[in-house]
Amino acid sequence: MGIGVMAFINYSNIVFAQQMNRSVEMGVRKILGSSKQQLYYQFLIETLLLTACSVLFALVLLGLSISWANQYLFEDEPVQIINLYSFLGTIGILWAATALVTSVYPLIFVNRMKIQQALKKLTIGPWSLTRKSFIVVQNVIAMILLIATFVIVLQVNHLKQTDIGFNREQVVLFPMTNNMLKSKEKIVHFLRDRTEVQSFTFCDNPPSHEKVWGGTFQFDNRSEWEKWPAKYAIGDSTYIRTFHIKLLAGRNFDDNPQNPEFLVNRQMATTLGFKNPNDILGRNLNAGGLNEEHIGKIVGVVADFSTNSLNEPISPTVIGYNESRLKNLAVKFKGHKQDILLKTLALQWKNWYPDEVFQYKFYDQQIANLYKKEALVEKLIWIAAIVSLCISSLGFLGLLSINILKRTKEIGIRKVLGASVSGIVILLSQDFFKWMAIAFTIATTVAYYLMEHWLTNFPFRIEISWWIFFLAFCTGLILTLLVIALQSIKAAIANPVHSLRNE
Repeated sequence: MGIGVMAFINYSNIVFAQQMNRSVEMGVRKILGSSKQQLYYQFLIETLLLTACSVLFALVLLGLSISWANQYLFEDEPVQIINLYSFLGTIGILWAATALVTSVYPLIFVNRMKIQQALKKLTIGPWSLTRKSFIVVQNVIAMILLIATFVIVLQVNHLKQTDIGFNREQVVLFPMTNNMLKSKEKIVHFLRDRTEVQSFTFCDNPPSHEKVWGGTFQFDNRSEWEKWPAKYAIGDSTYIRTFHIKLLAGRNFDDNPQNPEFLVNRQMATTLGFKNPNDILGRNLNAGGLNEEHIGKIVGVVADFSTNSLNEPISPTVIGYNESRLKNLAVKFKGHKQDILLKTLALQWKNWYPDEVFQYKFYDQQIANLYKKEALVEKLIWIAAIVSLCISSLGFLGLLSINILKRTKEIGIRKVLGASVSGIVILLSQDFFKWMAIAFTIATTVAYYLMEHWLTNFPFRIEISWWIFFLAFCTGLILTLLVIALQSIKAAIANPVHSLRNE
C-alpha cells in the first residue's frame, strides 16, 4: 500500500514537471482556441497510453518474476491467479483511476497559467507546498520500511543465534511406525557398532517442535492437580545425551515404565516454588499421559530448553518415558560422516522393513521451518525497502526537475555573474536536506512505535538501538545525495546562453 502511494505521488510530480516544460505548447493551443475540455482530453489520452504501457510492462515483469517468487519466497504456498477475469478487471480499474486522477493535476496547472507566461516559458509553481508535502510523505514511508527492514533482519538473526538449550546440529530424524518399534532392538545393535554415531534416542518428538503436547499433573503430596499445564518431552534414557541438554542437578532417568522417573527443567522447578534445583529431587510426580499407571519420581533437573519456537516463552517441561508414544529415531553423528551411514542404513532398512519407505530429515532444517514466517517477512521487507528507496529517489529527481525548470534563468544569471558549479549545486539541493530531516524525524517516531509493537510478540527479542535509525538515515541520505548531485551538476554545467537567449 505504501509503495503504491509513493509510486502515485512520483508519477504525479513527473507528469507535472513534463507539463511545465510544455508550457509554450499549451499557450499556443489556448491562443488557437483549444478549450479546457479539449486540453483535458489530450492529457487524459496521453496518460491512458502511458499508463497502459506501464501496465503491460508490469504484467510482463509479473509473468517473469512469479516463478522466481514461488521458488524462493512462496515454495509452500505458490502464488497463482485464481480468477483471471477478476484480476484483469482490478488491473483495469486501477489503470483507469490512475489516468483520470493524474490528468486533473496538470490540467489545473495549465488553467492557472497565463498565456503570456506560457509563451515566454515562465513557469509557476501552484501546489508547491503540496508537492513538497508529498515528497516528505514519500520519504517517511521509505524510511519506515528501511528501519523496519533492519529491525526484522536483526530479530530473525537473533532467533537463529539464541541458545535454545540443546544442540540441533548433525542430528537426523527417522520416522518410526509401530511395526518398526516392535523390533527396534536390531536398530539399537546396528547403531551401537557404528563409529559414525555419537548417540541416538527413540522419542516422541525432538525438543523443539511445532507439535508438542502436554497436560496437567499432580505434584508430590498436594491433594489437587496443578491448574497450569506442563509440556512433555518423551524419550528414552539417551534423550538428553543425544540432544546435549545440560543436567543441572540429580541424575538421568531410567526408562523403566514400571518404576517411572522424570526430569524437569529449571522453569518447572521454579514455577513449583523450588529456587534450588536440588530441593525438588525425590519428589513424586503424577503426570497424566506420561505415567498412566504408576506415580513417578523426579530424579533430575535440566537447564531450560525451547519446546516450540522462540516465538513462545520457555515452558515448564517434564522429560520422561512412554513407549506407546515413541514415533521417531533421532541419531546424532560424529564429524561429517552421515552420508556414509545413511547409505548403509538405507540398505539395512530395506532388509528389515521391505514394506516401509526409508525416510529421514535433518533436524536443523526442521528447526529452521519453525521460523519460516519470520524468514519470509525478512525477504519481503528487503524487497519492499529496496523498491521504496528507488521510488523515493525518483521522487526527489522529479521534484528537483521541477525546481530546476522554475529556476533555469536564475541559474543562467548566476553562472554569468561567476557562480561556481558547487555553489549552484548547493543552492539547488539545500531545501532537500530540510525535507529529508523532517521525513527522518517523523519516520523515526512512527517506525519505533511500530517495531516495538511487533517485537512484543517475541519473548526473546532485540532492543532497538539508536544506530539502526542512524544507519537508515545515512543510507537514505547517500542515495538522495547521489540523485540530487547528478541532476544538479547537469543543470549547473549547462551553457547559460541557452537559458537566457530569449531575454
